[in-house]
Amino acid sequence: MHQDDIDLSLPDEWRYKVCLAKAYLKKQGDKPLLQDISHMRLHGEQVELETLFGEKRVIVGSVVEIDFATSKVLLDEHHIGNKA
Repeated sequence: MHQDDIDLSLPDEWRYKVCLAKAYLKKQGDKPLLQDISHMRLHGEQVELETLFGEKRVIVGSVVEIDFATSKVLLDEHHIGNKA
């Protein structure tokens, strides 16, 4: 099979879909901390989140899991003095 023979087309419903993430805190369950996240930066024990609209949040903690299929980011928030 030649590379040109592979069909890389997407269904129309996927073609223009923008996948923005939602962030959840592990201890809060199903209530999103922030939605429409377009950018995430990790700096040591800080997770910086920024939405498509420019809203920014910084969480002292770590990323537990990212589910790309559902655009879900699960965070574990650390408290000051917590050596988790």
